[in-house]
Amino acid sequence: MINILLAHSSLGNGGITNVLKELIKEIDKDIFHIDLLMYKGGDKTYQDYFESLGCQIYEVENPKDHYERCKEVIKKLNDEKKYTVLHSCNYLNSGYLMQIAYELNIPIRIVHSHASQDFHNSLKYRLYKKYMQYKINRYTTDFIACSDKAGQFLFGNHPFVVMENAINPMNLNYSQEKRTMIREQYHLSEKDLVIGMVGMITTIKNQVYMLDVLNQLDENYKLLIVGDGQKREEVEEKIQRLGLSSRVMITGWVNNVADYYSAFDVFVMPSLSEGFPLSGLEAQANGLYTIFSNSVTTSLKLSDKVSFLPIQQEDISSWINLIKKETENPYDRKNRVIGTDYDIHENIKKWERLYQSRKS
Repeated sequence: MINILLAHSSLGNGGITNVLKELIKEIDKDIFHIDLLMYKGGDKTYQDYFESLGCQIYEVENPKDHYERCKEVIKKLNDEKKYTVLHSCNYLNSGYLMQIAYELNIPIRIVHSHASQDFHNSLKYRLYKKYMQYKINRYTTDFIACSDKAGQFLFGNHPFVVMENAINPMNLNYSQEKRTMIREQYHLSEKDLVIGMVGMITTIKNQVYMLDVLNQLDENYKLLIVGDGQKREEVEEKIQRLGLSSRVMITGWVNNVADYYSAFDVFVMPSLSEGFPLSGLEAQANGLYTIFSNSVTTSLKLSDKVSFLPIQQEDISSWINLIKKETENPYDRKNRVIGTDYDIHENIKKWERLYQSRKS
């Protein structure tokens, strides 16, 4: 049995958690056992889910503040489990985790980059980032990124390998039954043209931009935002200010996200930054026309049903025109992810090979 310790700061809602859910669900459990390491005080929303897959969840102090305490816990676990792999999705703090894994002689030490931009620019932060990149470069054996942008952002000039985020596309097929169910739930008629967004409500996801777009579209265009987050109140205030209360619905967190794609007529992601968003794959698995900002990696383009647009205020008309064009003309809702590198059934083979590539 190959034992793997997979580190992420929390087990709450978010793109990285979704990546880990798919990976752990699909990996060959006759060969691999995965435990999860998270920070004390982190979100445990999906703890029960991961435990149902056989994972044990361990909590440690953030090594940035309590390096020795964190190392002590990992050493105790490693003495018991004899981990072959420490796989970190903890962004800059991965530097500390890689050093600990090196000192404990864990042979495969993976840093997995998901972010393509941050919004900190203080001198203190820049120095900390350089210090962590030094540790990552020194102690890591495998540099993995979900996209070229994410790799370049964290690893700089150091070589890295792109391992695509992946989904189970069979769960996302278009369903007329689900379309009817969701639209009835939110009192949407078939005459309504529904613009869909999925994800955390944050500055980076840029939901406020889509409100400006919606405000210039006809009344039969509605916006359905699936998710929640720290900027929800700000978004709701802008909805009120623009008089869009009857045209915008925010669902909060839901357990059946996959069902919502069938209710959409077009999927949008005007993000300021993205690593490799799974919701962009999910929308294409549902056959939706998908519009991303030009801050999103173009590796998400799996067909001619995908466009990338700039997101300045003067670009709003481009979003309006493309949304009108694609929603007023019917198109097929064919699943465009099955059999690609973004299909978890193909993708998991790459992870299994990496986890078995024991370093000397």
